[in-house]
Amino acid sequence: MLLGTIVLFTPLSARAADPGDVEDTETPVVFNGRSFPMFPVKIQPVLMNLCARCHCRVEHESAFKLRRVREGYADPQSAGRNARTVVRFLSAENPGASVFLQKAVTAHGGAKDPPLNSRNHPAFKNLEYWAYWAMSPEGSPVAVVPRPQPSAPPTIRTASATQPAEPRLPPVDAQATDPAEPQRLPPVSASTVSTASTAPVPLPATSPQSPGDTPTQKRNPDDLFDPAEFNNQGR
Repeated sequence: MLLGTIVLFTPLSARAADPGDVEDTETPVVFNGRSFPMFPVKIQPVLMNLCARCHCRVEHESAFKLRRVREGYADPQSAGRNARTVVRFLSAENPGASVFLQKAVTAHGGAKDPPLNSRNHPAFKNLEYWAYWAMSPEGSPVAVVPRPQPSAPPTIRTASATQPAEPRLPPVDAQATDPAEPQRLPPVSASTVSTASTAPVPLPATSPQSPGDTPTQKRNPDDLFDPAEFNNQGR
């Protein structure tokens, strides 16, 4: 009798699971299925680059456990498991305040620096968009991410009949001296002015001289340069 050898093949679904891949099945996971195609393309690469070093380890103790996915290979099963893990850390009431997004910009697990240094980082914008899309109603084609509204300009009060636009200056006394105007002297009456002080002073009478007349010059014989002595010698 011919004896055959029976070889049993164990299906992939029946293989022993990695202890680090044990998924939490007690917490229900509900999210918008229309958002899932974005996860393996935009979200999972960020997780593999920034989070896999710690959160894919078997001995990792937190509930945020991921399954490593090789770059360039499609792995829908691992992508679905990682998406459900992320959804457990999203807030349906306020996706922007989800723990998942807070941890992305906060140093944790003993690290000195956060995974992303700012909420303005392009990678964070992808995580934020997917968080809102995943928490939107089922079938929503896009996410609605609220943007901060610009602050309102300051209120400018206009002038009214009862309230002037500018403060009024106190009234100025008409009798007070204006410092901007020159000081004016008090008026002088005619009776206070002395006629003697204003009368012209008469000049001494002089006799007319002919054009040829010259005043008599006094001579000084001791002065050799005296003009009168010099003119006398020339005569």
